[in-house]
Amino acid sequence: LKVPFIHLLQNAVDHGIETDDERHILHKSIPARITINWELFNGILEIKISDDGRGLSKDAIISKARDQGVPEIELKDWQSLIFRAGLSTKGEVTQTAGRGIGLDSVKVKVEDLGGTIMVSSRLGKGTCFSLMLPIKSAVLDSKLAPDAVRWLDEETAEKNMHYSNQGEHINYAAGDTE
Repeated sequence: LKVPFIHLLQNAVDHGIETDDERHILHKSIPARITINWELFNGILEIKISDDGRGLSKDAIISKARDQGVPEIELKDWQSLIFRAGLSTKGEVTQTAGRGIGLDSVKVKVEDLGGTIMVSSRLGKGTCFSLMLPIKSAVLDSKLAPDAVRWLDEETAEKNMHYSNQGEHINYAAGDTE
């Protein structure tokens, strides 16, 4: 789960979270919030990773999908298009984003573990990824989240992430370091 977890956090930082200046103009809290919650029930581990960022842009996703030749019938389920290999709405390719491999690899890994991943989003309000994994497949290491945050901090110089562990809920705050 470590690699998918890191991809989802990186996606929130690279795609979802606005800059501090953008958040100020939009009257949003600074720093931004990335929240990770998990719950065990009936042999299923549910992990939710959500942010209070810009949300998914239907127009941008559909435009990129059309550019890649995705059939019109598939565009109706536009939020699931973000899991397609090669699809990225990032305008420029960076070390951590824009190649269109992150969310596709997350979906493949989650499905390999017998799980599912869903996304919900509201433009201007944020995005939430929900992973449902059979407990036999899900090994939840208590060091997973802090390790992921350390990796993000090292790999993403322009962002600063902080976390606080509150029992079963770990909350992250991300914002520009400037």
